[in-house]
Amino acid sequence: MRKGSRKVKKIPLAPPAFGASIVVTKTFRYESLAGTTSDITQTSLLDSWFMATTTLAGYRIVAAARIRRVTMWAPMDASLVPVTCSVQWPANASFGGVDKIKSDTSMGATVPARLSTKPPIGSLAYQWSSGSVGTAILCTLVYPINTIVDVDISYVVQNGQPPTAVTSAVFSATVGQVYLRPIDDANVLIPVSYPTN
Repeated sequence: MRKGSRKVKKIPLAPPAFGASIVVTKTFRYESLAGTTSDITQTSLLDSWFMATTTLAGYRIVAAARIRRVTMWAPMDASLVPVTCSVQWPANASFGGVDKIKSDTSMGATVPARLSTKPPIGSLAYQWSSGSVGTAILCTLVYPINTIVDVDISYVVQNGQPPTAVTSAVFSATVGQVYLRPIDDANVLIPVSYPTN
């Protein structure tokens, strides 16, 4: 090849295979309305992103979902009493093993409790949740009021699968509007900067 000439990319003889599924990975932010312990379940994860079909009903936009990471910032207490936040990843009953817990505690008036953790390999949260799954717990979170929780989630967008109605009640929704819901089963972790229902 002479200097200055460009290499020409070969065109394949047949079109190559490609993944037709639309997979979206995004960080969603939530704020806690109360200090409590709550679970992210398979159902609460899959129901968290939906489109309203009537003012009182909606359908999931996603066919499958998977948690990639949970990051938390728990604010310091005004009286300087330490606060703790934690994430517990239950062991997958099919594989055995033990639960994994990551936690942190605030120090003084300037250092919040903060942590970042990924689902352990082999845990239920490490697997894709899809279809009409049950209420198996993917992770348990402990946090004080006003905790910020970022959840990195991969979603597979519906692609010809039969639509699945969200399981919990929808209230005064606008038909055709896409909503985020609380990610936890206690409805305490409210989405930030997105229409909620």
